[in-house]
This record gives sequence, C-alpha cells and structure tokens, in this order.
Amino acid sequence: SKTTLLYTMNTTLASEYQQFLDKLVPWLDENIPQGASYKLAGSPVIWTSVLGEMWQGQKTGIFISFISIFVIMCLWFRSVQYGFFGTLPLVLTVIFYFSFMSISNIELNIGTAIISFLVLGVVDYSVHYIMRMKSRYEEGADAEQALHYAISSAGNAIVINIIVFFVGFMPLLFSAFRPIFDVGLLVGTALFLSGVLTIFTLSLFSPFVFPKRKS
Repeated sequence: SKTTLLYTMNTTLASEYQQFLDKLVPWLDENIPQGASYKLAGSPVIWTSVLGEMWQGQKTGIFISFISIFVIMCLWFRSVQYGFFGTLPLVLTVIFYFSFMSISNIELNIGTAIISFLVLGVVDYSVHYIMRMKSRYEEGADAEQALHYAISSAGNAIVINIIVFFVGFMPLLFSAFRPIFDVGLLVGTALFLSGVLTIFTLSLFSPFVFPKRKS
C-alpha cells in the first residue's frame, strides 16, 4: 500500500532543485496511477521553500532598512534633502550589488543574503563625506571649495578603506570551495562599490545640495 522512492542529486543549488520539481510534479500528476497519491520530501522541497521565504524576507528587509536609514539621516542632519543625499549612494550600491550577482550567476542564499545587509550598514562613507562638505560650506566656503575639502579628507580615507577591505578579502578568492569564493568576491565587490559610488554620486549631485554662492 506504500512505497518510498529515494533519489540522489549532485547539486546543492536551490534553483536547480526548483527546475527539477518544475518537471517532476507535472510528470507525476500526469502519470501517477489512478487511486494513488504521492508526497515529496527531502532537500529540493526544503530549500526551494527556504529560497522563496528568503527572497520575500530580503525584499521586505531591504525596504525597511532603507526607510530606517533615510529617517535617521534626516533626523541627524535635520534636513530631508541631506537625508536623501546621504541615502542615494546606498541605494545605488545595492542596485549594483544585485546586478553583479546576476551577471556573475551567483545565487541568493543564506550567505549572500547576509552580505547584502552588511552593505546596508556601510553608510558611514556618506556621513563622513557630507559632514566635511557641510561644515566647510557653513564656514563660508563656496560649493567647489567644500567639495575639494571633502575629497581631500574623507575621500582619501574612503579610498584607503576600499584598498584595505579589498586586500583583506582577496585570500578568499583562492578557495576551491564555491561558497567561500562567493563570500570573498561579494564582500570585496560590495565594499568597493560602496566607496566608489559614495565619492562619485555625492560629488556629482553636490551642486544641487550646495549651490554656488552669489557674488
């Protein structure tokens, strides 16, 4: 009246599990004998469910994180304009991060999901950069001088941080174990993107936040 069929798959990727189930379930529904029923179990069922919940949680978590960071930045700088200005590099970093994952065929899993939230914590680049510009601008310097001051002080520190982080995670790229390699590649890339996009984005949009003073 009952039987158990065991199967072995030479993969641990949830996407391949999903492809397997997408073909298996319709085949079973079409070919199962009349009066019989089946129940699937094992890693494919577990990890495809985990991946679905993880993706929903990732979207919700990132949305809440962005809103929280934006509100904190607005309260800290006491300006909605500064809050949006400081959060913009973070938004672009996350967009570039997931784009890089897609191009590199790196799947979303527990490890890569944690790294994406690690990127959201690297908001101090924007804070240091904006604080330098804001303080110099309020001292009477024009927009260009304030930008040069931020680049020469906070910009140099950001570049050094980028190099240190990138070199620190370089050894992981020599691992033959794919998850370790992915962690090193994603963390190094994320921190690199965060620093570069902070300098580029804030410098590009600074004229809108710090307008030129009239003669």
